[in-house]
Amino acid sequence: MNPPWWHRPVRFILERKLCNLPAPLCRSCSNPIPVPTTLTDDLWDALVLCPHCGAGCSLLALGNRSDETALPPPTTALPPDSTISADSSPASNHWNIPARKRINFILVFGTIWLLFTSIFLWAFLADKSDSNTPGWVLGIFISVFVAIGLGMFFAGLRMAFISYDLTIANGHFTYSQHLFGGSKHITVSLNSIQSVELTEFYQQNYRPVHGIEIRSSEGKIRFGSQLSVPEKQVLTAQLKAALLPQTLPPITPATAPASPSTHQLSPSTPPAFAIPLAPDGVLRIESQGRWHPALIIAGLFILAVTSFMLSQGLRMLFNTVAPDSPSPPGAFRFLSSAFMIFWCAGPLLGVLISSTLLFLAWKLRFSHQLIEISRSSITRTKSSRSSSSSESWDLRELRQTIVVPISASNNSPSYRGEIILNSSVLPFGWNRPKPELDAFAAAANQFIPPTHSPPHGE
Repeated sequence: MNPPWWHRPVRFILERKLCNLPAPLCRSCSNPIPVPTTLTDDLWDALVLCPHCGAGCSLLALGNRSDETALPPPTTALPPDSTISADSSPASNHWNIPARKRINFILVFGTIWLLFTSIFLWAFLADKSDSNTPGWVLGIFISVFVAIGLGMFFAGLRMAFISYDLTIANGHFTYSQHLFGGSKHITVSLNSIQSVELTEFYQQNYRPVHGIEIRSSEGKIRFGSQLSVPEKQVLTAQLKAALLPQTLPPITPATAPASPSTHQLSPSTPPAFAIPLAPDGVLRIESQGRWHPALIIAGLFILAVTSFMLSQGLRMLFNTVAPDSPSPPGAFRFLSSAFMIFWCAGPLLGVLISSTLLFLAWKLRFSHQLIEISRSSITRTKSSRSSSSSESWDLRELRQTIVVPISASNNSPSYRGEIILNSSVLPFGWNRPKPELDAFAAAANQFIPPTHSPPHGE
């Protein structure tokens, strides 16, 4: 559901970026795949086929392999310099993770940011001159940057001084945070715990930073990004052994958490729940248009900041070129005017970008897609407030339907499904629950013609 009017500029940016990236690895056989240097209007939905095993996926799915960065081999014991303490008894298990109390990048960056913004805040409070701009407008503008600095500074302090206690007792797991005398406790029953994994929390200098994630039907617990890699690995193994003992019934492939390197569902894999066919024997999935909060928030914030900067720049430009300007005429006034025009170009570009983001959010709100798979064809229908279009493919073009991660929001991965055809990719199910996507993929794979087997390795 990419608006046609933005294909050319986005394609220009993507093609330049692809030229500077190393060859990505195949999701099935892990061999390098040559990426096309010239994209079609499908952009990141363009089909990429592996020349080694024949597996296919979209360019977007191929590029989202940051969560699969290999960690060093795990060790069996905590490193000698580790400050983590563990106590075990027949009735309970307890781990204490003390505060690191070390300077970190976020704390340093937040401190520098606060120092710079404090200078501007001091200049604003000390300024007694008359100005055409209301004081409260400048105050709000500067306070936004001060709030950002305070947020980063507090995040750095939290990372440096927070400590944890993990306790398993009486059939429950208790997670406790301690920071500056305050505490926060989360308790879940052991029967509700579904997985204990080491997952990527964020990236720093283009390198993933992993942490420990405990998922349960009662909530999700994430911690430990500040620990060293050996500490994370050993603690994850110990928690997994204690919270998910081997005496429990084995988890079936349909309900087991997918490993980082496995994002595809073979036709023989049973789904977690079945997707029923319509009475006419057609499999359907519809993607309704929706608001995208990230686009709206980013667009409004950039629009507010750049509009203010542009208004101030235009005001100074008009004061410079006005006939009654105090600036001396001649070359000096010309250079001042040229500089102000150049300075206004940046905020004007920001206004255009933010307006584009808001328009895109509005456009996506009313963009709908319906995919129908029958015994003879695959049909995709796109509709918006003013238009509707439909495309059909012969069922013999169906290679496989897969589920892939596409992004991470609030430290949680988002998934979508992809119907792989011989010449294109049909994405569906943005931000739907992964079990639902897995079930639809399994149902769609049942439509693969017997004469067309899935690519090797899938």
